[in-house]
Amino acid sequence: PVDFTLPRNDGVALELSKMSRGGIMVSGPTSNYQRVIASQADLITAAKKTALGAYSYTFSQAIPARYLAPLNDTAALTDGELTDLPLLSGTYTVGIELRKDYALDGGLIRDPGNTTADFLIGDASTLEHRETVTLANCNQCHEQLRAHGDNRNNITNCLLCHTSGAEDRNTATVAGGTPGVAID
Repeated sequence: PVDFTLPRNDGVALELSKMSRGGIMVSGPTSNYQRVIASQADLITAAKKTALGAYSYTFSQAIPARYLAPLNDTAALTDGELTDLPLLSGTYTVGIELRKDYALDGGLIRDPGNTTADFLIGDASTLEHRETVTLANCNQCHEQLRAHGDNRNNITNCLLCHTSGAEDRNTATVAGGTPGVAID
């Protein structure tokens, strides 16, 4: 199980049932993130309350033996991709993303919160956290990083889907299509 708390910035506990959206996923190893368990949309309904603002979530599936394909996978981009290979020993990351929607001054405010935790698989014995860029660096331009409908605001959460071999969705109506464009 994944145990987590849900505090506001001031420390007051939040109720999971009041969240508008939630997801939980696993990727790794941190040396070359690959998708292991795709984002699960049942976090809000499946997590069990253990105390005020504290919850426990159990994935409906065990950690699989092999890596999932990257997002929008084709044969165009394969560098670093480990699709269908056995999981390597190392540090893996579980990512949680939650969002609370509320009305303010006649508008809708989407307030995301993301967190990650590292854990070991196989014979690895030391956690190896990965930080490719700091959030402060991203916020120099973005002011406050928010992506994918204000669901994500933590760089490590981004890395869990934007893995080696992951490709742009290639929607033909957007910029004339973007085939073969990496998103890792």
